Amino acid sequence: MTEPASNKSTSGWDGLTVKATPIGVVGDRGATFTVYETNWKCRSCSAENQARRQRCMRCKSPKPADADQENVVQSAALQKFLTTGSLGWREVVHPETSQIYYANEETGETQWERPAALGPTPV
Repeated sequence: MTEPASNKSTSGWDGLTVKATPIGVVGDRGATFTVYETNWKCRSCSAENQARRQRCMRCKSPKPADADQENVVQSAALQKFLTTGSLGWREVVHPETSQIYYANEETGETQWERPAALGPTPV
């Protein structure tokens, strides 16, 4: 699985296609990641359909039951986290402001901006 090419494409009515749709957030508090689903291809007519569609927009065939599993995309950061158990950084909630900041578990460094090692901000 690879990171989606673009999760900021516009949706279908203007003729442009959404390539990946956020479908959820995974991870424990302190390490959360967005999971995306890519478009699915109809097995009857080969039309490309947006992830959220439950029926083909061309022939109205139902979305295959296994399409959700085949089209789930994990970011590179999530894949690394699942493999190693850590990315070095954790999300931390500031006790006074309740805002999220980031702490490096190895160096003790802290910062307000989400580190690139954690991947994109969860939706």
